[in-house]
Amino acid sequence: MFARNPPDNSRDVAAALLCAEAFHAHAQPFIKRLGEEGIKRPVEITEELGQLVACATNLALALEMYLKTLLTLLAIAVPQTHDLRVLYDALPLTAVMDVLDRYAKGGSIIFPLRASVTIAKGAPCEPPWKDYHEESTDLPEVLARSRDLFISWRYIFEFTRPRHADHQLHEFEYALLNLACFSLKHSILDHLGKDGGLQSVGRTDRSA
Repeated sequence: MFARNPPDNSRDVAAALLCAEAFHAHAQPFIKRLGEEGIKRPVEITEELGQLVACATNLALALEMYLKTLLTLLAIAVPQTHDLRVLYDALPLTAVMDVLDRYAKGGSIIFPLRASVTIAKGAPCEPPWKDYHEESTDLPEVLARSRDLFISWRYIFEFTRPRHADHQLHEFEYALLNLACFSLKHSILDHLGKDGGLQSVGRTDRSA
């Protein structure tokens, strides 16, 4: 039987970063499509649903791995969880301020409006859609709302009717979560650049 983690819970920062970037890259084509076209009709059991789920799951994995890479790089104990808010809360204040600064600057340039897509599963009647424009776009709040993104979207084919409700809602705040990925990625690259760590993985390009 294989152990889930090495005894000392060691991690290869360079390998973790490359994996995070790969998951992030796989999510980009559908994020671009959502940003340009959106989903103008109900998503049925078609290829489009599979692409949406794959996009959300890959972006969730990218976020998780960027957060765990940054924690490892800063020699902070990494919580054994997929919960994005728990991982974010484990970051030291200096790292949080750096990521938030990048997130704020990127948001004002790249995403002036918050963009998301929501799937409702349940009864054939009209779901009680929320007005997400009233919710905070602050990174900690976005991660709190998306804390179970990896689990909830990869298992979207499973349905348990919520108590006192006819529908199960799955929201994917792709624009802000994508911006969070870029903010974390460039914070990591800056730390690695200062430490000379990029040479170990042969990186010469820091472009997004």
